[in-house]
Amino acid sequence: MAKPARQQLGAIEEIVAGGNLSVVLAFREPSETGIQYRLLRADVDEGFRRSAVETAITAMRRLHDFDIEPYESSRLLGSQELFHRTVDQAGLDALVQKLRQPAVLESASYRDFDDKLGFYAFVFQQPHAWVALMRQAFQVHVSGIHKLIAVFRQQRLTKPSADQRVLRFDDRFDLIVDQKDVYIDREEAFETLFVDRQAWQARVPAQIDLLVEGGLPIKNLPELVAACQSNLNMMRKLQRIVDSGYLEQITIAKIERLVREYKLSPTVISDGKLYFDSVHRWQILKMLDDDYLRSGMTDRRYEVNSKVTVT
Repeated sequence: MAKPARQQLGAIEEIVAGGNLSVVLAFREPSETGIQYRLLRADVDEGFRRSAVETAITAMRRLHDFDIEPYESSRLLGSQELFHRTVDQAGLDALVQKLRQPAVLESASYRDFDDKLGFYAFVFQQPHAWVALMRQAFQVHVSGIHKLIAVFRQQRLTKPSADQRVLRFDDRFDLIVDQKDVYIDREEAFETLFVDRQAWQARVPAQIDLLVEGGLPIKNLPELVAACQSNLNMMRKLQRIVDSGYLEQITIAKIERLVREYKLSPTVISDGKLYFDSVHRWQILKMLDDDYLRSGMTDRRYEVNSKVTVT
């Protein structure tokens, strides 16, 4: 059952209001296999700290009326929902070890900004508690030719020096992390930053084999494997299908009836087998993810993108 965010996030909001602020930057390593963390030691003055705290509290209060839902791979986040996962479940133990003691991190220098900035975190610390508000970073402004960028310093606008990077911080955050819990406001950011795409790709052939072993022959299996491996959202959907627990109930005959009833592309079946069609590349996954439903009240038929199981 969903829990109101106002109750669960209240203690976190108190840490934000009274904690010491550190700003941590995370850069993707060139190999894309790891993350390097840097601490902004300078320039976090009292004025910036006050603005950062105000921004963070405003962002937290925006979530007061949200529902906190336990993470399920089989559903998408609603517009007024947060996913909750433990740090262990989310696989973020290494991240927590970095954020809980930002003072031991190396200082950021302008050379770091030549790398790919993945995210930043506002870390608020009290003697016996801490919390990090994290945001995926999309842009670092770099002073240079054809760019009119200025820094407001000492009551005047000053053009940045050639080696100075200007960060832009947003007024929203994608994840809230503390020692034990992770609250996800934007699942796409979580997946982009922390999902091991290569590991997901490696699982796809075995997952497709499970469909075949479950009685769903696939005519052009390699093409379906390649399509799924090229798209993280398709891999997510395939994972939900494998985890669904109902694969043994699906048959080719049921799929044929579904195609006729919902007037789907007939190319999805060929010679009694599933056939992956690049023009309708999502259709097989949508059918197997049970995305075509009929209302018991209006008898209308729907294609859905988010489902909550009701028992």
